[in-house]
Amino acid sequence: QIRASTQAAENAGNLTITANTVTLSGTSPSNIPSTIEAQSTGAGEAGDIQLNADRLAVRDGATINTRSLQGNGGNIRLDIDRILLLRRDSKISSEAGLEVSQNIAGGTATTATEGSRAADGDGGNITINAGFVICPAIENSDITANASGGNGGTIDITTNALLLGIAPRSQSTLLSDITASAGSGGVDGTITIAGVVDDLVPD
Repeated sequence: QIRASTQAAENAGNLTITANTVTLSGTSPSNIPSTIEAQSTGAGEAGDIQLNADRLAVRDGATINTRSLQGNGGNIRLDIDRILLLRRDSKISSEAGLEVSQNIAGGTATTATEGSRAADGDGGNITINAGFVICPAIENSDITANASGGNGGTIDITTNALLLGIAPRSQSTLLSDITASAGSGGVDGTITIAGVVDDLVPD
């Protein structure tokens, strides 16, 4: 794990990573995911993550997240020259007001909305610039900037092609989704994709 997280009223720190190849894979024997995170599980806001690489793989339950329980979600920027690979129950997430579950089930980093505090924080912004984004639809890997009480965040993806079926949807499903939904008192965020979208599974 690479973390700059907080459980208190202070804001989480920021992370900047530059490498040729970055791979996040799997979970520990106690089901803790491999992760790069700048999240807040207290009253503070999440931090920001900037990652620059030639290739990035996030797979088998791993996560990149700037989620926040009560404050605003942080921002994630991924500048990937060649391939961003998202496989098998993995997530890139900048959500707000959604409690991060400490009981990771089935190798998946889950977010518990039931019983959590519907804070008014807004979802963070996710910017992805990648040669290709590969994420099979049936594997339930997600890119999310949702909020339970505030506004959804903004997701901007610029790529030659978004391949194998991950696609924007209004709400999370059991497929691989891109979502920026708001809570009952907020406004849905925006999702912009510049590039070919290979949507093999219709919404």
